[in-house]
Amino acid sequence: MTSDAAKRCIAELGRKYLWWDPVGDDPHSENRIIAQAMNLGTFDDIVVLEQTVGKSRLVEYQLSLLATHPRRYGGLVPATQVFDSTRVLRRGCLAQSQER
Repeated sequence: MTSDAAKRCIAELGRKYLWWDPVGDDPHSENRIIAQAMNLGTFDDIVVLEQTVGKSRLVEYQLSLLATHPRRYGGLVPATQVFDSTRVLRRGCLAQSQER
């Protein structure tokens, strides 16, 4: 079950990253909002999302995307890597230091 804080965070990201109306009468699903935020969100948005919904939920969702849509989401997360914001940050810092 999603906590109230997580629901608020997901709703805020939905307003920010899903600018089209959902198909039918149902609102965009939480998983759709998470996917869009992970695809288009800033690093800070992803860190807040990880802190709010939990790393395990993001990893679980990424793995389900890879399993169900490998061609569509294969570039989103390499098969050998799961979500780790600290690894992304370290890799970014390492890349910047190598450019110097």
